[in-house]
Amino acid sequence: MFQPSVLSARCRGLMCAGTLLLAISGCSSRSVVARVNTLTLNEADFHDRAERVTAVPSNSGLDAGGVAILNFVNDSILAQITKDKGYSPTDAQVNTFLRTLKVVNPQLDADIRSGKATDDDYRRQILSTLSLFAIGTEGAKADAAEIQNLYTKEHSGMRIQGSYTLRFLTAQTAASAQKALDVLKSSGDFTKAIEAAQLPAAEVNTSSHDVVIAESQAPPQLKAALDPLKPEQLTPAPVAISGPGSPQAVYIVARLIEHRAARELTVDEVRPILERKVIEQRLPAWKTHADQVVTKYKKEHKDDIQITPDRYKPLMTTIMQPAPEQPAAAPGAPAAAGSAGAVPDVSPPAPSSGQPGQ
Repeated sequence: MFQPSVLSARCRGLMCAGTLLLAISGCSSRSVVARVNTLTLNEADFHDRAERVTAVPSNSGLDAGGVAILNFVNDSILAQITKDKGYSPTDAQVNTFLRTLKVVNPQLDADIRSGKATDDDYRRQILSTLSLFAIGTEGAKADAAEIQNLYTKEHSGMRIQGSYTLRFLTAQTAASAQKALDVLKSSGDFTKAIEAAQLPAAEVNTSSHDVVIAESQAPPQLKAALDPLKPEQLTPAPVAISGPGSPQAVYIVARLIEHRAARELTVDEVRPILERKVIEQRLPAWKTHADQVVTKYKKEHKDDIQITPDRYKPLMTTIMQPAPEQPAAAPGAPAAAGSAGAVPDVSPPAPSSGQPGQ
């Protein structure tokens, strides 16, 4: 079964804007921070990418700016290779894949509404995923019959679970929760509601974005309050939540954003995922082949890959390292999941996070 997972969001505390400015001081907004052949990363785009980094690999010595540069270089190398070989993913393919991800993962829409990410963030990640796959499979395609056969075989497991997307705050007393709800009813502003009810400052952070909760994980009291609501409606009263592990009740006030019912996915909704899986089964060593092509390109085009700020020039060592060897796959077995530029693998049954850089 598909499980919701978070792809990306704005960085929190990884790097302040001042640090980034110091790293590339003296540059204009159009100055080049990094370059791969004719593709360039200017200062403005560098800042935007760095702000949207959500995680830095542990023990890597990287900051958000370093991750942003590595991802740009990785994305650009893939773009150059697919362009040279004539199988660059089209805008239509990227947009179709994004629509599929939004269907199977409601957290994507939630993050976009909350300002944690944008459609363009996801398109960029998807483009790198599709590019790496095209390189490893040399642009292989699956025909409609193969896709339909796989769907017929596996459609019973291609379901999305019911879920609620909501924005909420919590309070320790019914009176505080009611005061917050009253302000929400009149203003619709969660921050004002938190201030009026004198709730902890942490609630400002937890109520500033949409959250997706699976129906199966929602407390019965909350489920009963949410089920009658229409989108954008508030719970009519604070919802008291308690359980065996927490006998003291916590009071929740929530606004329902969306309620998705559990259902089976159609073949058209999951066509990009099915096509990928068909090709993976046919070409289980695609990731190894892709890594070999990328490594060869980097060796042959080392002089075309440049990083301008002195602070980040040591990243060239990381960039030029070959990808770790993949274990040999048994005949007919799918290859190990690969990633390019912090991109999730989206083969059924569930997406999983990739790692920054190649």
